[in-house]
Amino acid sequence: MIVQKTFYKILLDFNVNPFRAKQCLNDKRLTLVEKKIIESYLHIRNNQNQLAIDHISSVASSEAPLVEGQRHLVLGLALNNISHFEEAEKRVKEAIRHLNQIKAPYFQFIAHLYLFTVYSNMNRLDLMKQTLDKMELIPKEHDLQKIKLLRCQFDYYSLTDAAKARNILKSIEPHKKNMTEGDIASHLVCEFMFFVQCEEFETCEKVLEEMKKYRKYTLSENFNYNKKLLAHLTENAPIYLTGDDFKSIPVLYYQLKVIHAFEDLNDFDAHRYWNELATMYPEFYKKDFDFKGPKSLFSLCLDKHRKVVIQPMVPEIENADKLSKLDLLISIVNSITVPISKGLLYERIWDSSPESKEDLARLTKLISRARNEKGIEIKSRKGTYYVDQISNENKKTG
Repeated sequence: MIVQKTFYKILLDFNVNPFRAKQCLNDKRLTLVEKKIIESYLHIRNNQNQLAIDHISSVASSEAPLVEGQRHLVLGLALNNISHFEEAEKRVKEAIRHLNQIKAPYFQFIAHLYLFTVYSNMNRLDLMKQTLDKMELIPKEHDLQKIKLLRCQFDYYSLTDAAKARNILKSIEPHKKNMTEGDIASHLVCEFMFFVQCEEFETCEKVLEEMKKYRKYTLSENFNYNKKLLAHLTENAPIYLTGDDFKSIPVLYYQLKVIHAFEDLNDFDAHRYWNELATMYPEFYKKDFDFKGPKSLFSLCLDKHRKVVIQPMVPEIENADKLSKLDLLISIVNSITVPISKGLLYERIWDSSPESKEDLARLTKLISRARNEKGIEIKSRKGTYYVDQISNENKKTG
């Protein structure tokens, strides 16, 4: 039996009409905890996930299974949205444990939907399928549940069976007009990712255009991330990051920084930010930029760039071990035909990767010596070094 009938009804209304839920916050039948939970959902809707986490974290636990279940659920949703997937999984599982104590199939379904989303973000196909099977068995009280189930089926089969995913997508199309704002935004993200995997980039552009109708989503980091990487992949558009861009979702920030470093041929920064990702998700980010995650904009941009950084651009220098550091530097820069990154040049001279700014400062001093003592026109551009061959030839013939 559910005692918190007002709270239950407002939560149901929230899925259909968030504005109505906001208006109900003044209802005196709601407890302080219940109001905090509803306010946290509204923060999430406004892409203020960290604010939602801070808001609900100060709330004490409740003895009411519905309230306690929702407390964990809203926290799990916010954590998922900022890519804290393992913490999100724990919270949503705890929510399910509480919600299973009452007869509330709609919210049991929603909790499993959130868990499915977490596993989708973790690329855990086995757990996605297990959760999907459970969702299919939960009684459907509302047509929205059937639409949400179709969305999850599309998400799963987009990773396992493209033909089946396309058929489900056709089934979803007529229901788009009946989707809630949150559902349509989430679905368009899955649709976008599916067409990325199929490398149908013109369709990806159309999906992005469709996303622009939903202002809440177009203000989000995920939308701007997809927009930046798609333009970079298809049009070679430069990646610009300013201020605190993407800082609230570290995985997106570090992925963009890796690609930006590749763009600049700066393998020192590429390794640095890759190591940050590897610390967070070691199962996906392996040594030497070996990405084990699913095909995505990030993996496609990575494939586009990493050969430039990883593949040796420097011919083997004869008797390199017998040369001084200065002479080895001069031999290397005279042998290359394209700019060489600072990190790779350091590695070829000192036979190890640079680990600090002090290491790169050592390289800068050596290059300064080459310029001053040998008259070699070594120039710097966007994290790389190259020789101005024309200036050198003029000096030789002058």
